[in-house]
Amino acid sequence: MTKLLSLFDIWNLYENEVSATHTQEQGHATVSRTKTALLRYTLPGWGFVLPKGGKLTNWETEMALNYMKGISSEQFGQAAQIQQQVFDLQQVPSNSQRTYRAALKKLLAWCEQQQWWLESHHNIATIFSTPRKKKRSAVDVRVTDRKYIDRNGKQIQSFYYGLGFVEGDVIPDKLQQELDDFKQFRTGGKNSSSKHIVRDSTYQKELKNIRMILGWLYRFKGIPLAKISLFDIIRIPSEWDSNPVIVLEQLRNIAEQTVDLFKEYIQWLETDMDNNTSENQGRGAKSKHTKISVARIFVVVAKYLQYKGHFHSNINNIEIVKQSLNSAIAKIKVKSSDNISSSDISKKWLDWPEFLALVEQLRKECNSRVLQDIFQNNAGSNLGNLRSLPAIANSYQRFIFAALLAYLPPQNQQIYRHLENSHCKKYEDVKDKDELLGISGCLYQEDNDWYIYLLPEEYKVGAKQIKFSFKIPNIEYSDGRNFYQYLNEWVYEYVSVEYHDRAITIDGLRNVLNPQHNFLFTKKNGKEYLHQTEFSNLLRIPAYRISEKALTPGLLKRIFLKYIFEKQSHLLVERKLNLQMSCHAKPPDSYDIWRRSREDIEVWIDIAKKIAQDSVCDTKS
Repeated sequence: MTKLLSLFDIWNLYENEVSATHTQEQGHATVSRTKTALLRYTLPGWGFVLPKGGKLTNWETEMALNYMKGISSEQFGQAAQIQQQVFDLQQVPSNSQRTYRAALKKLLAWCEQQQWWLESHHNIATIFSTPRKKKRSAVDVRVTDRKYIDRNGKQIQSFYYGLGFVEGDVIPDKLQQELDDFKQFRTGGKNSSSKHIVRDSTYQKELKNIRMILGWLYRFKGIPLAKISLFDIIRIPSEWDSNPVIVLEQLRNIAEQTVDLFKEYIQWLETDMDNNTSENQGRGAKSKHTKISVARIFVVVAKYLQYKGHFHSNINNIEIVKQSLNSAIAKIKVKSSDNISSSDISKKWLDWPEFLALVEQLRKECNSRVLQDIFQNNAGSNLGNLRSLPAIANSYQRFIFAALLAYLPPQNQQIYRHLENSHCKKYEDVKDKDELLGISGCLYQEDNDWYIYLLPEEYKVGAKQIKFSFKIPNIEYSDGRNFYQYLNEWVYEYVSVEYHDRAITIDGLRNVLNPQHNFLFTKKNGKEYLHQTEFSNLLRIPAYRISEKALTPGLLKRIFLKYIFEKQSHLLVERKLNLQMSCHAKPPDSYDIWRRSREDIEVWIDIAKKIAQDSVCDTKS
């Protein structure tokens, strides 16, 4: 067959093929998707005037099929590019694009297997002759210039050097017992002091750093695996002298050796990863924050060894080691003050008004249907297909997390990650405080208002820890809804509109994800968020999709404070905020806005609320 077929001919052949090779249900679904891909998302690119309204009538479908008779198979070879142009012009949501792109691709792939297509298209290349470039995700975006491959492009495997992180590592029983005791020391136990207890996320970071130091000692310093111990980090003598003068000298030697080991490890960390000498390959880590966190690990290990009774009985003897390490930290800060950060802030920075616009976009994505624009005749917007409840639930979760960061002064991500769901009263009755480990507070409702309650460990005024509740602003939107409705629908009650406009009430969208815990936010599989990175992706991934900026919750403090001090200083004056304005000479990100007085934090909330509400009002106008 050398005759060039029309698109109408191709469609009839394909429809017959699908009917003959699929079950009735499968065939109907395939034909329906493909027809929509052609009629609604491809023909308009060839000039077909799309009728008004949502679903095409039988007469309108016949008109479209008849129009296909004027489209040659040669033209159809460029259908993928034409369809993408229609997608872009109509601003079709990405999930709909995937569905109808796949349907068209399947039709084109079938055409390319037919003899009549090969005979008439031997010189025509379709878009599918080469793989389509995968769209980048936020998780693929690198914001630092740290190298993980050598100059020849080969992966540098020595990056994985921490003890237990490399395949084949076996942690000796003696060392494992030390690590178990260290966990009890930091997370709580029968004999541990409350002043040493930290939240689980902090302990996990400390443990990771300890295992990395131990891995370096084993792989690069040659300490045998069977003998490696926390005593190799802080080298305490097996016996202390009875003479106080000699004890003091022993302590000074410990401090000197500890600082020397710390400096040697830091020097190795700073060494480029593609160093020609394998034994000198480091990580290329230049950040002062990395060095400071490592120094603090040495201090923590020293405190642990003192807690276990390995230091001399003099209670203040550890201060000599701490002072030496603190002096090293101070020198790092001075030396690093003028260093250029290895992180490219432009890849993740949004101004505060841009972030508020991002939050509003996430709110619009909470719709139960996929909004699609009509292509022709200025017909307005057309309600697309109903979304699944899990998809709606995930949209709500992304929006609520971003909204809490926007309508209140932004907090550390772990506060929201460890925020419980409406069960605050039980905290007053808890006798065993270990039950509250890993909990930052809760979200609760009282007299139709929503509040966040923080446990004392999360909120401090000076050296004191106090319980603190604050009211969440009820932002009103241009469509008549408000933020409290979204919170209520996430936690308590959501009305789901099914097909044929049948309404079903469910116990909150959060329950759709079948959470196996009591935290406010949950993973898609119902498990809790254990790690900072995966929780931060609730903001980072949609932010990159919408704005192409890999925004993180941790950066929002800096963005908010920069905007306050540069654009909204009059609000600070109006509310008589108790701040030493001379401190403005310091970088705004050095403030910890949750470590202020109760009066001040209420002012910060008022300012954040006013900015957010003004932004919404601008959208309304």
